[in-house]
Amino acid sequence: NFMTHKKEDTPNSSRASMVNLGIPYGAKVFVIAGGDGFWMNSLRMHDSLRYDSWDIRTSLSETEAKDWSVEASASQAEGKCNVYVVMFLDGKLDEVSSVEKRRSMSGRSTSYNGDWNYGLIRDTSFLLHHGANLIYTADDSFNPSEDPAYPGMVFPLPGPGMFAAMMKFLMAPNGESGCAGKGGSHGDIFMMEHAIEMLKGQGHDGDLTKIMMVGDRFDTDIRGGVSSGIRTCLVQSGAHTVSCQSKFVNDVADWTAVSVADLVPVPDSTTPSHNKRRASLKKARECPNRGKGWQSVITRVSWVEPSPVETDAFTNGDKK
Repeated sequence: NFMTHKKEDTPNSSRASMVNLGIPYGAKVFVIAGGDGFWMNSLRMHDSLRYDSWDIRTSLSETEAKDWSVEASASQAEGKCNVYVVMFLDGKLDEVSSVEKRRSMSGRSTSYNGDWNYGLIRDTSFLLHHGANLIYTADDSFNPSEDPAYPGMVFPLPGPGMFAAMMKFLMAPNGESGCAGKGGSHGDIFMMEHAIEMLKGQGHDGDLTKIMMVGDRFDTDIRGGVSSGIRTCLVQSGAHTVSCQSKFVNDVADWTAVSVADLVPVPDSTTPSHNKRRASLKKARECPNRGKGWQSVITRVSWVEPSPVETDAFTNGDKK
């Protein structure tokens, strides 16, 4: 959506309804990709004319990277951008065998070494330093992983945000970057606003106080919810715990729960048959002073099991 964006695509967006954010026709696009090459078909299905007009590469020789750098510098001098670096990945790159299978589908040169390497970073730095713009998927610095041999431990796997941060250091002073994921520079347009419009299409009235973002990171999930004006809940089963809130003073969660499972209402045999639900956030804690600093998340009253009457009111939307 970001790469092929036209202002008509987002008529309800205060930012994106005024300008075309997509990559222009005829541009040179260097793609660094993971996900088994899914992006090729996805782009073609979304806007085949624009896709076919681009010179898309997934590998460049050193000489080709320098040639593209000359074009990037020239287009920037003219006040525009005609060279882009796009990262379609969640951290890991495609293997050569995965991408080569799609060579006939794309009609373009497609080959990776299957890993981050000096040559790839060097060629990308040539482009970005001379004015190429950067578009990437998400700001997650790492993806959490667990190993049964180490219970209770969460091990970080390199995420897209880690590599994007490296790329930004390489960029020219006038180069621009854009992140389409939640909490990113354009995440409000291409993820949060898009999701809200999808909810409206399913019959939701669009009241932002009735929508909640649930996630395990302050710097992406909670930030994305806060930036869009909806409620937020941090689940502590992934990247961040509530103790990390002090590091993200502008990304204050309304609620926190042990895991997503704690958000699911469960049957309660003590209540009438027409109301057999407990409070959805049974083990969660409410943050009553959202926006007034991180202590409002950590300094909470202890949870008191609600009575059936309180549970009924809470389930209906009242905060007890």
